[in-house]
Amino acid sequence: MTNGDRYRKLPGRRRGLFKGASLWMGPDHLLSVKSLRIREEYKRFHFRDVQAIVVARAPRFHLSTRDLTVALLWLAAYLAAVNLRPHATWILWGLAAALLLAWVLISARWSCRCRIYTAVSREELPSIDRIWTARKFLDQVTPRIAEVQGALPDDWAESAEALTPGPSAQSAIVPPDRDVLHPDARVHTAAAGIFVATLWANALANLLVLHSNTAAASWTQIFFGLALLAETVILFVEYHRGLLRRPMQRLAIANLVAVGAMYYVRQMIFSFSAAAKQPNADLRIPTFYAGDALTRGIGAGVCLILGLVGAGIIFLHKRPQ
Repeated sequence: MTNGDRYRKLPGRRRGLFKGASLWMGPDHLLSVKSLRIREEYKRFHFRDVQAIVVARAPRFHLSTRDLTVALLWLAAYLAAVNLRPHATWILWGLAAALLLAWVLISARWSCRCRIYTAVSREELPSIDRIWTARKFLDQVTPRIAEVQGALPDDWAESAEALTPGPSAQSAIVPPDRDVLHPDARVHTAAAGIFVATLWANALANLLVLHSNTAAASWTQIFFGLALLAETVILFVEYHRGLLRRPMQRLAIANLVAVGAMYYVRQMIFSFSAAAKQPNADLRIPTFYAGDALTRGIGAGVCLILGLVGAGIIFLHKRPQ
């Protein structure tokens, strides 16, 4: 690399325990970087030489440093819960099961392999391992290749079949499979509709058990909390697959932010009320769904607002032509 090269990071980065990979865009080429901790390998692919970029569905089961970080955070939370609230550890086990299921589904169903072809080589790009990453990668790279090689003709498929190996061969770009990459996202899906309906049902359930301190009331809150968590994961997956547009994905993010905020609101209200009633009360962190009429009323209001926003997205949002 020369001092004049300016590189921009491209989507997709694989960070494993021992191996890593990333892609960078230079002025007139792609730079593939493969690392083995103490050694790095660099390979350039000039835009003028690229003949095809092929993306194909394939299961990719591998653990990244991000996955290991999540596992360590879960372990720390579990050890803390065992000492503070042993009876509430089943919530963490449910979260672990949901995370494991999401990893298996994404690795088996929504993973891919990406290869780049030139006249004299075929190289796999290991950092492109998810369908949504491949779509973002192609969106950035394809225009640059077309700028160097020129726009593709309408009969690009027939032209590609006529190519002959060699440096002087006319380069062609194989466009991504639109059925595989799902570029046409919808404003809402069936999962999004169920998510909005669950928000409304949660608001109604909170109002019905507003002044109840029974076990049924606590189980109702636990049920809706886990249901919304699972549906939020599904919406994120659909968004990254390119099936869902941004408004509903932002609503799912808002729900996660609200859940986190309500967790601390419950703690504060629990602490203040306990201190007022019993100055020497044990103010350790309460269970996640502990609360009184005030916290349930706030939760019902938040779910109602999010449900109204979701209904507006479904019925009022117009997809741009």
